[in-house]
Amino acid sequence: MNFPSSHETKSRSSDVGVGLQPRTRGADSRVRGSSRPLHALLAGRGVFFWHAARQGHAGKMTTRGIRRKKSSLSEVKVAVIGAPSVGKSALTVRFLTKRYIGEYDHQQESKYKHEALLDGEPILFEILDTCPKSTEELPGSEIAQWADGLFLVYSITDRESFNYVRRAKQRLQPDIPLTLVGNKADMVHLRQVSPEEGEILAKDFECGFAEVAAAEQVNQVGEVFHELCREVLTNRRRAKHSLLDRMLGSKTAYRVYSRGKSDSALPKD
Repeated sequence: MNFPSSHETKSRSSDVGVGLQPRTRGADSRVRGSSRPLHALLAGRGVFFWHAARQGHAGKMTTRGIRRKKSSLSEVKVAVIGAPSVGKSALTVRFLTKRYIGEYDHQQESKYKHEALLDGEPILFEILDTCPKSTEELPGSEIAQWADGLFLVYSITDRESFNYVRRAKQRLQPDIPLTLVGNKADMVHLRQVSPEEGEILAKDFECGFAEVAAAEQVNQVGEVFHELCREVLTNRRRAKHSLLDRMLGSKTAYRVYSRGKSDSALPKD
């Protein structure tokens, strides 16, 4: 599934795929307290950015800034889910740009496209940054249908956000890789959720778990995105091998049948 594009950013790039100069239509998400729209902070880093309206249908987007042909890239779609103000956008932008921006003024979901190398393989990340208006607004099942992997993000300083990801998981019932992420790990003096509680919930979800601090950590944030991507690619390869095994099994049965038919046609003594 794709999400609509009520406000769309189309980007031009130089010959080497950097130095993007976005042209925008309509309003932009802005960094709170700053006159610069968010897309301006992402420009020049090979990141495509556009808004996704909430109805749940596809918007179109140019990808001329991606240097390799689309067919040579492994595409991984990731949805970042969590209650308001847990740092979903901060985590996403920290991964995309290695920069930290503390506050955002999002009014709707946003999507990003970003090319990166993972273990020597080019990956095209498509990241959906969800935007619930309250803790009563849970994500719809279409998100799990669209995504290849999910981040369930809570703040260690907010017990209600921890309860939110539990309810979101129950609502989605995803059959895809997911990772539980406790953000704001640098604010231990305000902690309401212990690391042990996060580990127990991750075991219940049968998924990976990490506590990170988007405000202070770069490599750790990048690694949780990379690890989820690795799990997605591993599952994809397993599914491909399983399909090949079934196909080869069918062909083998057919060959045995054909050989038996041919033998029966030989002249008898």
